[in-house]
Amino acid sequence: METARVFFGMSAALSLPWGTGWQRTRPWLTVLFVAGYSMYVIAPYMHEVKAWSALATAVMLAGGSVLLHRPVGVAGPGFSLTLPLNSGSPMATRRAGAVLLSVAVLLLLWTAGSKTTALGGEFLLSDPAAVFLSALLLAVFGGGLLARAATARVRAEVEAMPDGPEKSKALDFLSGSKNIGLLERGLLFVFIAAG
Repeated sequence: METARVFFGMSAALSLPWGTGWQRTRPWLTVLFVAGYSMYVIAPYMHEVKAWSALATAVMLAGGSVLLHRPVGVAGPGFSLTLPLNSGSPMATRRAGAVLLSVAVLLLLWTAGSKTTALGGEFLLSDPAAVFLSALLLAVFGGGLLARAATARVRAEVEAMPDGPEKSKALDFLSGSKNIGLLERGLLFVFIAAG
């Protein structure tokens, strides 16, 4: 089984619904998308048990995230189908989500198994990996120190503004800029490192 295809494919299958917040607003679409895209990812390896294990892990992670983020129960799919979790208490639903996520993690560890241990050992002992990770952290977070220093005057002007909607908007913009800056510096570093 091609590790890169499965790892990145399953990560993409989970990233789209989590990035869009579907686990809160479209629980059924979350699970269906993850299952469908994961089937595409494992298509060349359907004869292997671990491929099906990876698929099950992704679907359980999606289902667990839905249960954790929708503690009032899972909404019906739009036709007459009732689930035991539809009317359960929020705490019971969250517990079911936590159990599902725990089982998914255990299944993930079994699926990845010895390859994960070997790759993890190589990663820990690899000088290029340590240099790359350290440089990434410096670029993302060290660059933040430089950005903060460069924008200190603007921040001081915004904080000196009288209270009101304009000041709130400006402060919201500045706080969003911090998160966007982290993402931009990280992506720029990765793109430059990848050539």
